[in-house]
Amino acid sequence: MLLAVRTRAFWQGNKRVSVGLLAYGCVTIGAIIAIIVIPTQLIPEGTIPPGCVMISPRNTTFLYLLLLVFEMVILFLMVYKRFRSYREVTSIVHVMYRDGVFYIVCIILVTLANIIVGGIFPSQFSDLLDVPQITLHSVLASRIMFNLRRTSNSL
Repeated sequence: MLLAVRTRAFWQGNKRVSVGLLAYGCVTIGAIIAIIVIPTQLIPEGTIPPGCVMISPRNTTFLYLLLLVFEMVILFLMVYKRFRSYREVTSIVHVMYRDGVFYIVCIILVTLANIIVGGIFPSQFSDLLDVPQITLHSVLASRIMFNLRRTSNSL
């Protein structure tokens, strides 16, 4: 959500981009809900180990694939707009762009790691990077806000 709002702001509220992000986000959320609700497994499970073990379905890999595509669209929109429209920028726009791209690239890397873990390793490890990904979102969003505040105070 934060990534989409930042991209919309970077595009100065362009209606086509706003509607496109909203539509694409709704389609992505609908697909994620469908994958969660559909009882069939998209990737066959291995044997379930004995005992009490937390196991999530292997179809979480597909959830992360959908998320990855959305994040890459956001990254493309930001980079395209930066090089197309913002040749000479103020320090605040520079910080917003630099930190935003860094944020998205980091999140894409963690999402890729989640896809690899979910697709290659046994299902017991499929949730291994969920908490680090959520934590990374929070830390990077906070860093962006701190950097924007510091930049605005120095103006």
